Amino acid sequence: MSLLPKKCIFGLILLVTTFQYQMAADILSLVKPAKDLTPAIFAKAQPNDLLCMVSKPDNPCDKAAQRGGIAALLECAGRIVSRILDSGHHKNYLCEYRDYDSGNFSDVNYTNEFQWLDASYEQLSAWLTSESKAEIGDDGMYFVFRKNEFNSVMAPSICVKSTRNKGLEFGYELVSDNGKKHCDTFVGAVYYSPFIVVNDESLQ
Repeated sequence: MSLLPKKCIFGLILLVTTFQYQMAADILSLVKPAKDLTPAIFAKAQPNDLLCMVSKPDNPCDKAAQRGGIAALLECAGRIVSRILDSGHHKNYLCEYRDYDSGNFSDVNYTNEFQWLDASYEQLSAWLTSESKAEIGDDGMYFVFRKNEFNSVMAPSICVKSTRNKGLEFGYELVSDNGKKHCDTFVGAVYYSPFIVVNDESLQ
């Protein structure tokens, strides 16, 4: 093998590695603290319901997740995803979420301590295809962020599905007793597709 092909292969590997590193850095920059959410951003996102992430107290995987990009943030066993609501007070937003305990989701809770995903449909599509696992369920394809380890006290894996007449919708993966999988228990966080017409009637 000549020296030129070896240089080309090395260059290609270097390019892919650099792209993956940059992708992880860009993705992590999309996750922001609650204080960074402004009325202008919230209004612009409508009719989207923005995704928020809540950590359980003393969550041991927080620091590791922060180093691993957004996929690790979503995979984190102590992290719950839901949607952001306007509290009615200026510059004060709440994350509406259901905690997970003993195999069940609890009643609705609210907190002003959360992180949120400042991403467009195109950005979400890019990292879903690069950092998540594509799965085929009974009701079509979806993307899932599976944890490396799992036990019954952890919330199910977070999943994202392209829902007709909406866009990318976040929920939790459910597995039936006979092993069938699907993306369900949607949390209300929807990133609308620019390729469909969204109006008030389609949201009802």
